[in-house]
Amino acid sequence: MEIVIIGCTHAGTAAAQAILQSHPEHHVTIFERHDDISFLACGVALYLGGTVDALTQLHYQTPQALRELGATVYLHHNVLKVSVADHMVVARDIQTQQERTMHYDKLIMATGARHSLPPLTGADAKRVLLCKDAKEAEVVKSSAEVAVDIALIGGGYVGVELAEAYAHTGHKVTIFESGTQLLRNYLDVENATTVAKRLTDNGVTVHLNTPVRAFVDVPDHVGLRTRAGEFTFDLAVATTGFTPSTTLVESQLTCDRHGALVVNELAKLVILMCTRPEIVARVYSIPLASRLIFH
Repeated sequence: MEIVIIGCTHAGTAAAQAILQSHPEHHVTIFERHDDISFLACGVALYLGGTVDALTQLHYQTPQALRELGATVYLHHNVLKVSVADHMVVARDIQTQQERTMHYDKLIMATGARHSLPPLTGADAKRVLLCKDAKEAEVVKSSAEVAVDIALIGGGYVGVELAEAYAHTGHKVTIFESGTQLLRNYLDVENATTVAKRLTDNGVTVHLNTPVRAFVDVPDHVGLRTRAGEFTFDLAVATTGFTPSTTLVESQLTCDRHGALVVNELAKLVILMCTRPEIVARVYSIPLASRLIFH
């Protein structure tokens, strides 16, 4: 059986390991656009806060180790097309521009998510940063070392995590949240209020009901234009959320209004499966991954 995995950060790496260890008789081909794999983005806040010393500690596997397990690993490859009907993937080497066409029996979509940014003017200012992958985390880390006042645009999961991390590194942190509470997709009002109080008790300034309308380039700083007025910071990090990276298959499979693939629960296991049985959208329970692939 030929199994193709698109994306090899945490989900892709873990799925590949589980399959190769449980079913070494099958072949796994991996396409990853970056030069590394297995990055644990959930640890970025620990790195920025100094709990984790180096980004290398947030990688738990190497391409060579997967190759030794039997996988074919293509780094620096961007997948251009997926044909669900033909069970086909077309990928291009970013460095050489060579294209490869692969046919699969099973496809694992481990493409993760991309930044979801509101249409704000000035959002490309050099002091307005993003923070998701390893390279972005390194830029934020080095920039914060020479910054004192840091603004976080968005009070969701990442914004709150970064606020906590920076509160422990001596920075003055301000969160701007457009809604009425922090973590609105995760907590009720009562618990969100507790989180906000805990942050303010640790020196974080929280602005609720305060959407950022524009970024303003200020010499050696970044300005924020908001409903409550204008503010100036040394650095701003946009933590406004993410959108599922499903453009390769969104016109061929069923997606919800956010672009996430619609999945079905399988036999009460903590594994979700696409409505097309040959395509796995995501693997949550790694020890059971091979049971999904070969179900």
